[in-house]
Amino acid sequence: EPANFPAWEVFNALSGQVRTAGMGGFIAFDYAALPLILEAHGIPKSEWRFLLDKVQVLANIARQHWNKPTGTSEPG
Repeated sequence: EPANFPAWEVFNALSGQVRTAGMGGFIAFDYAALPLILEAHGIPKSEWRFLLDKVQVLANIARQHWNKPTGTSEPG
């Protein structure tokens, strides 16, 4: 859906800013870079909180996928 495109762009930009644990398991994004990313994408400050909520939903889905044991097709 086009309304979710800004969240997807921010998610992709944050994908290089991750916190990992142990053997590289994904924990979360490093949100310190978020203001710079939002400004670079021209997102009005009035929309930052709403967009952050969407990005966090994407991060939760990504965490389940990225932390899935290798060699399995079962959901993590």
